[in-house]
Amino acid sequence: MTPAGSGATKGRHGLTSVSRQEDFRLNIRFSDKSIRRVLPWQVLDPSDGGYGGLRNPNTLRDDQPLTCGMVGLCAQAYCHPDSAYFRSRDLGKRIELMSGFMAKVQHDDGSIDLAISNIRSAPDTGFAVRPLFKAYELLGQMEQDWARKTRKNLEIFLRKARTCLARGEVHTPNHRWVVVAAMGEINRFFPSSKLRAASERYLSEGIDVNREGMYIYEKSTSTYSWISNRALIDIARLWRKPRLLDHVRRNLDFMVYNTHQDGEMVDEYSRRQDRGTHSLLSPLAFECYSTMALMDGNGTYASMADLAFSLNLARGGSPAGYTSKEHFARFRALPREPLPTNYNAFFPLSGLVRIRESELEASIMAQNFDNFLTVRNGRSIVDSVKLRYNYWGWWNFNPNRIVRCGGLYRLTDLFTGRTFRPGPKEVRLRTKFEIAVNVKALTDGFSMEVSTKGPENVVMQLDLGLRTKGTLLLGGRRYDLSRVKGPILFDRDEALLSNAGDRILIQGGVVQHKIWDSWRGFNPWERYGKRTVSLLMTPVSPFRGVVRFTKE
Repeated sequence: MTPAGSGATKGRHGLTSVSRQEDFRLNIRFSDKSIRRVLPWQVLDPSDGGYGGLRNPNTLRDDQPLTCGMVGLCAQAYCHPDSAYFRSRDLGKRIELMSGFMAKVQHDDGSIDLAISNIRSAPDTGFAVRPLFKAYELLGQMEQDWARKTRKNLEIFLRKARTCLARGEVHTPNHRWVVVAAMGEINRFFPSSKLRAASERYLSEGIDVNREGMYIYEKSTSTYSWISNRALIDIARLWRKPRLLDHVRRNLDFMVYNTHQDGEMVDEYSRRQDRGTHSLLSPLAFECYSTMALMDGNGTYASMADLAFSLNLARGGSPAGYTSKEHFARFRALPREPLPTNYNAFFPLSGLVRIRESELEASIMAQNFDNFLTVRNGRSIVDSVKLRYNYWGWWNFNPNRIVRCGGLYRLTDLFTGRTFRPGPKEVRLRTKFEIAVNVKALTDGFSMEVSTKGPENVVMQLDLGLRTKGTLLLGGRRYDLSRVKGPILFDRDEALLSNAGDRILIQGGVVQHKIWDSWRGFNPWERYGKRTVSLLMTPVSPFRGVVRFTKE
């Protein structure tokens, strides 16, 4: 990472909320609220096969992972003096029923099911271990009958879980670290040489974080990076491997530059289902940043934790769960460092550039299937820029890397094409078609120059994906972006994008044909993310044009 400049100011989601004691109590109330919302899902009919578990009304299935999570959450509420459920006998009985349900439905190999997809799933068992172990520890000193029965059920579950966890069979990168952390938890009370050996096998594969701090396989800024970070923090403690924390620190540093000014994550390059979902910093982000802030005395981490805390509290969520007053006070006492608001950060290994000048932002991306640029001015947002061309079929402009050339960033993609002879036998087309895009930061925005080399008469579509909030003024017509369904042809020199007082002037429109591809090309994550409105430009090769995005 090579930031060209840095600075910090308080943004629209200021960093003062966490300093107020009433926010601690509000956080606990929101935790209680989540229990009140889900507890009615518990099956209380003894004749029902799902007795004791939580039946998800959205799927109509007994939700085993959710039940495990609620065992841990409810146990914490029962033990927390600021919770409305503190020492609630009814809640204690419900915890016992949930633990009994999980002991009953657990498979012989120790695994559980995620009903929507994963059957006999070691990873979902790994996720379940953390909250169950939390409950097992909290209830350890209690003499009530329900508490003893709950601990017995949990011991049966945790001992059996060792088999499936040691065997493995994970199917995404973050699952490895979740399973290793779970084996570390169980090994504390129910040690097994198989757990240690399996953990060492996973760890020997190496951690999937590059030198710049990106989790390179999933690239999931909203969800799975935080899951991996928390798991690695746990592994470092449980298996006594403190060097693993260096991977966490690199990612936490990286994420400072991958958080938008309003707390949204830069998720437009994710390879998981959080791609383009506009997710905010999560409670799990708060947990990771606050834990490492306390461990390192890092003021930047503390400020990022503050941001996550205030964002989640503002939308009615519990950012810190049932944390203790003492822990919260220690975190609150840490010094803070201002977060950067002005930077030009280049991550060449990750194929990413993040540029920010106060409210003005851009992300430049390579190896991202189709989307290579996003631009923001406050709440006025261009969520994607995608370029496609039709040369014996539609193809995406998908550069392999970003090259910095003085004050601009250059992306190129070369198409050699293919066809078939009778047989069929695949042959490469002789003609090469090259597209180059140069992106440059201006004093008041960004410019994007697009040029082609090679054959003529290749039709292209340059799709500016506008967020469906606010309005677009084009050629004297004002479009309500929340209501627009099809593409808008950018057949004028300029268009004005506005939302909540923030505006982007877009210049350089061109329409040379009306041939475009509604399928948008191959992108395995296209089904995820929020819809955008296409401001569509349609050039024909040879082409050289400049599109400007400037704040108004």
